[in-house]
Amino acid sequence: MVSGVALAVGLGALAFASQASATDTNPTSPDILLKSATMVTTYTANVGTNASNQVDAYSNGVTFSYQNSNALGQPIGGTSATVYTLYGFCVDITHDMFINTPLGYTYADTYTPVTGPIGDPLPTDLDSPTAHPISPAQLTSLTKLIDTGWLLHEGETGQNQAYINNANLQLAAIQAAIWKVEGGFVTLNNQYAVAGANVGGAITGAAPVDTVNDPSGQWTYLDYFNAYSTGAFTNLGDDNDSFYTIQEVLPTQGGNQAFAIGWPLPGVPEPATWAMMLVGFGGLGAMLRLRRRRVALTA
Repeated sequence: MVSGVALAVGLGALAFASQASATDTNPTSPDILLKSATMVTTYTANVGTNASNQVDAYSNGVTFSYQNSNALGQPIGGTSATVYTLYGFCVDITHDMFINTPLGYTYADTYTPVTGPIGDPLPTDLDSPTAHPISPAQLTSLTKLIDTGWLLHEGETGQNQAYINNANLQLAAIQAAIWKVEGGFVTLNNQYAVAGANVGGAITGAAPVDTVNDPSGQWTYLDYFNAYSTGAFTNLGDDNDSFYTIQEVLPTQGGNQAFAIGWPLPGVPEPATWAMMLVGFGGLGAMLRLRRRRVALTA
């Protein structure tokens, strides 16, 4: 989780082998030093391993800044080393990350510049103290959510505020869906929140009819969550796509969360192309769970 904002579960981001716009797609080191993190904190959810073990968390994708480093967390090239960014989704339900201060966390990734993602990117749900295997069906569902969410995020570039607001609602729903597919127990806060028209993404058609809670007929946070968590959306990536993960190297840093970084294979349209294509699709979203800090008030 994150202090002030707590991140739980994975970070998802898609990286293109041929370009490194907002995402460094070709790390030269197996280890990276996370420096800072930002995210949209409009939407929240309660996430845990069961109904009695949930925490209140922000839900959306997270953007990290980082430098390539050695296993001790020392930037390769010193303090002036190049700073990259990654956008991803949390895939770790039981750990926290605190992002209200500079991070300074050392992570390793399951990626190489030559071959891309290595093997099975997420063999377990990283649950503590007992990790549970991720099934092939779960892995397929998670890959579609992570890659579609990243493409939706990339498609926000150059769009108006109404489009971005709706995309952020969908991304919040995607992160929550990632937690649920992974086996988490998820309940949404402000589940009937809306952000205007469904202007892009991977969901088509009219919003489910709910004249009591949503008489406006717009897609709600809950509507998007139900669609993404059940697979009722169009994958914006490719069935052959994958993702890789970043996980903490030094346990003395506090047991921070692991994140998933999307990896679309060659042949997937460039982000600029998706920005145009998304206008013809329905909504899609990704959530990142962030536990909100409880502030004690004195009389």
